[in-house]
Amino acid sequence: MNKYLSIIPGKLIQFFIDVSNYKVALLLSKGFIYFLRDKTPPFVATCFRALTSTIPGHDNRSTYFWHLLGGRRGSEVKKITNLLKEGCYKETLPIFRNVLESKFHDKNLLISWEKAYSLLIDNWMGKNERRYEIQSEPATTKILAAGMLRSGSSAVFDYIQQFTSVNAYKQEYAFIEEDTGLYSLLTGIHKNIDFALDLTRFFFVTLFSYADFANPGEYKAAYKARRILESENSLYYVERINEFLKLMNNIRNGFIPQNDGYNYAVDLLLKAFGGPVDENSYTHNLLNNVIHIYNLNAFSLLKNSWLLCVFRDPRTTFIARQKEKRGYIQTVENFIEEYKTQRQDFAVEATKNPNKDFIKAVQFEDFVLSEDYRRKLAVSTGLDLNDLKKETIFFPEISRQNVFLHENDDFKKEIVLIEKDLPEYCVDFSRIK
Repeated sequence: MNKYLSIIPGKLIQFFIDVSNYKVALLLSKGFIYFLRDKTPPFVATCFRALTSTIPGHDNRSTYFWHLLGGRRGSEVKKITNLLKEGCYKETLPIFRNVLESKFHDKNLLISWEKAYSLLIDNWMGKNERRYEIQSEPATTKILAAGMLRSGSSAVFDYIQQFTSVNAYKQEYAFIEEDTGLYSLLTGIHKNIDFALDLTRFFFVTLFSYADFANPGEYKAAYKARRILESENSLYYVERINEFLKLMNNIRNGFIPQNDGYNYAVDLLLKAFGGPVDENSYTHNLLNNVIHIYNLNAFSLLKNSWLLCVFRDPRTTFIARQKEKRGYIQTVENFIEEYKTQRQDFAVEATKNPNKDFIKAVQFEDFVLSEDYRRKLAVSTGLDLNDLKKETIFFPEISRQNVFLHENDDFKKEIVLIEKDLPEYCVDFSRIK
């Protein structure tokens, strides 16, 4: 259904362009973009590709699309940001309140969001002597599964979440890595006005979910928050956001060291996005691709954490991407260059990382074919094998089918090239078959 919804409006708009009725074409484009709000990010991305090629009279059609997708609330947030930059803090309050009341009707939610916004303004006011009291909760060991595209990190994630002592966050949250995410915020925290501006962008896009969007990554981040705001956990979510903003103020004013603040911030936002959890029931939190292998710096400030970086034979990686059939278009030559660059960069960055002893390279093929390999990996992160409920989510025999994709004759020429240019990364299957 989504496929046709993304094609039909593009065709219709193109018809009016062909007959030179640009006004109608533009009106249709705006109308369909309005319809897109609150749709899933993949659907929006599909329609983006269909519509940006048909919107006439705009040099920067990408920016235009995302601006329209932000809607009226996004335009109001842009006004708020501009006023904050001018130092007009009080003038922003009625605008923010109107945005709130246009979306939320629960009194407690409105009050909590107003408190959160007042905490945000505190960051624009500069340093002060006020130290906020923040509820302390027991720290839980984090295991982060990461990988290249189609490298098999989901298999590692599925295996580890079979441990009853593990609380698994299945969503791929972007709040650490995004342009104004936690890592950027806290490594640039002494930039004063830049920090307040970045925190404001993070607040509206990633936490409040309404903004004048600039790119698909921002819409994707907002979409995750918006789903929570429409759930039964919305008040719990906003309360965690308040705690997060108090923490930002404490870090900004020098009451909490940067590294400690980073770890606490990650934990707070995991609670916010993941919903209420009895942490006393778990020893580990499992995260899914919240830090990628090309962004190891974002792992450098984390404590009590393990980063499991999953790598896969380049031959089966290439074939798996080709078979995925989701618009993945890459020549084998481009793939070889990308794969080699990512593996080489990882080897360098991992050894330089302050947390290098907690970064583990996991070979997908060994992981799938060897139970002993899996068990040793689990134990190395502090998991107890007695807590493992085998083959409830991860099934080795099913994953085994993905190990030998290179035996497919359909990609014989490509495999020869990969073996020639990437021999050091091709697995010797004779030792593990």
